[in-house]
Amino acid sequence: MASPKKQNGYTYIPDGILDRAVKINLSGTQFRILSILWRYFYAADTEFYFLSESFIAKEIYEPVDGVAVAINGLSQANIIFFSDNGTNHLREISFNESHDTWIDPLPTIDNRGGSN
Repeated sequence: MASPKKQNGYTYIPDGILDRAVKINLSGTQFRILSILWRYFYAADTEFYFLSESFIAKEIYEPVDGVAVAINGLSQANIIFFSDNGTNHLREISFNESHDTWIDPLPTIDNRGGSN
């Protein structure tokens, strides 16, 4: 069994971002993509990163087309920003730390099964 230790490396993620991320209605794929992005952005302490959809797909064991749809949804929800760098394979991705500007990509479902 693994025994992770802080001294072996960790990724610092601000509490406000984690609090908002668990309250917004993200798909499982979108949340796993965010986890990968946090790992690279916060561990490397950078504002953007070049990542391909195929790399992300391999990291989270998802098909590339599903990752592309999820990434576009995160971009439309104002959670990430990206720009093409002139190729079809890499995108310069930036994570929007201003979580109060995120737009909930899915409708909220109440306990009775209705939408809010």
